[in-house]
Formats: sequence, structure tokens, C-alpha cells
Amino acid sequence: MKILFAPMEGFTNYIYRQVHARYFPGVACYFMPFFSPNQNLIMTGRDKKEAAPENNCFPDQTAIPAVPQIMAKDPGQFCWAAMEYKKMGYGEVNLNLGCPSSTVCTKGKGAGLLRNPKMLEDLLQSVFSGQQAELPEISVKTRLGWEDPKEFQKIAEVLNRYPLKRVILHPRVRQDFYKEPVQRDAFFEALSQLKHPVVYNGDLNSAEDVYKLKQEYEKRGFYGPEEIMIGRGLLRDPSLARQMQGGNPLTKEEYLSFMEDLLEAYRKGYASDHNALCRMKEQWVYAGEFFPGNDKALKGIRKAKTVEAYRAAVRGLR
Repeated sequence: MKILFAPMEGFTNYIYRQVHARYFPGVACYFMPFFSPNQNLIMTGRDKKEAAPENNCFPDQTAIPAVPQIMAKDPGQFCWAAMEYKKMGYGEVNLNLGCPSSTVCTKGKGAGLLRNPKMLEDLLQSVFSGQQAELPEISVKTRLGWEDPKEFQKIAEVLNRYPLKRVILHPRVRQDFYKEPVQRDAFFEALSQLKHPVVYNGDLNSAEDVYKLKQEYEKRGFYGPEEIMIGRGLLRDPSLARQMQGGNPLTKEEYLSFMEDLLEAYRKGYASDHNALCRMKEQWVYAGEFFPGNDKALKGIRKAKTVEAYRAAVRGLR
């Protein structure tokens, strides 16, 4: 079973990917947080830095497997971005059909495209009827629909008409955001409707969760899963993919060493202690769940205004 690391905006940028990949083997591929092209067809310096091959490799310059994600409703903008990534050496790009943000959806992007399958059809038809021979392989990351999982039948009919590399399916509708329970029955119904390789993504927070998902596949008469995508679960326990490959579970000492190296990488990458601390505080929203009963120390981490105060709070973790 291959483990894919979900694109997590604000959490899994290239600095995080470098440190995580060095510490924790087992992730088959990291999906980058989305890039949203506009009519100017320009990548900012930040966007270029995120995808630059030299920023997505191990210290020995071996490439870290990664897939850029594109947020677009305009086929010209999508194809331009896909070609830019191909020039950088990427063999696959991912179309974001899952982001539930109101700001994104009101522009008809992300999960906003699920509200109108005709718009999705027009986008994919234009993309695949144009420069398809030149483009990298295309995958999609999607939800079950806008407000009702029954909508997925029409979405599947659209997706099935195009040679997608994989469909990553998050078993919630847009209106669920990330708070409502995942809809497993609807996922397996969707799995039976799709012709592509399907990747399950949603609320896998432990090795036990993954094992139970595999059992559910078997119980329902499906083979697999061959690939799964994990996001928040890997932020809570960054060793989860390693465990799924038979490796050791995470220890407190290893976690703290990882977080210290991540802090130093952020300090170097941003040339700013303030920005580095802001990033680390975001990471501790999930990492803190690994350290129950440490409310005082975690509060100290959140309130720290200097690296020295931050480190002192971390030393207080039990």
C-alpha cells in the first residue's frame, strides 16, 4: 500500500517536506499545496521556490517524489501551469476539485466546480482536446459533490470520459467542509462508479484507522486500497507512513528532534525568527495531540515570542 501525503496549505510547504522526508521514510509521494494561476500567467517567486527541483530533494540531491496541485477553472490557465511544472521536471499535476473555502468556491474553483458538472466537463474537454500529448499526466482530487453525495454519479460520468492518472476522493461533500463525519457508504458507491485508480482520503489518523479501512474494502468485495492519502493524520503523527511500511512507532524524543530541526529549517528558509515561530505554532496545533496532559507547556508554545521562550516551553513537555 502506497501512502500519499495530502497537500495541506500552510503546513506542508517545501521546507516541511524536506525535513519530513529526511526523518520519516514511507511516503510514496508528497502533493504540494495548490497553485492558483490567473490571467497574467505568472508564477511569483514564492510559487517558483515552492516547486523548484532544488527545493524538493534530499541532501544528496535525490528528488523527493512530489506532485504539484493546480487550482483553476480556466483551461488555458490550467494548461499553462501544467506546462510550467513539466519544464521543472514534474510528470504529474493534480487538479484541485476539493477545496471547500467560500472564497475559492465563489470563483468557481476547487469544490465550486462540483456544483456544475457541465463546467467541469468543459474544463476537462478543453484540457484533453488541446495539448494533451504535451501535458504531464493529470490526476484530480475531489469530493463527493456540493451538498449531496448522490451528485457524484454525474461527476463520475464526467471523470470517466478522460484518461486521468488517479482520482483522489475525499468522502465528504463541500457543505461538510472537514467537520462532518466521512461518508464511507457513499465512498464505496463512488468507487464502483469510477473507472480510474481511486485513492481514499479522509480521517485516517492512525495505523489502526488504515487497517480498518483495508478490512472494509475486503468486507465490501473491493481489492485494495493500493494507495491512500493522509493529511492531518501525518501532521499528528509524522511517522505514520513509516509504521504502515512495518517501521517503528514515533517516540517523544524523535518527535522533539524533528520539531527542532523543522524550526531551524524555517529560521533559515524565512530568515526570520518571527515567521519561523508562526509556522511552528501552526504545526503544534496537530503535534500537540501527541502530547496529552501538557496544556501548560503547549500554552507556553502558543504564547512564545522568541525562540528562547519557545524552546523553554518545549522543554516543559512531559
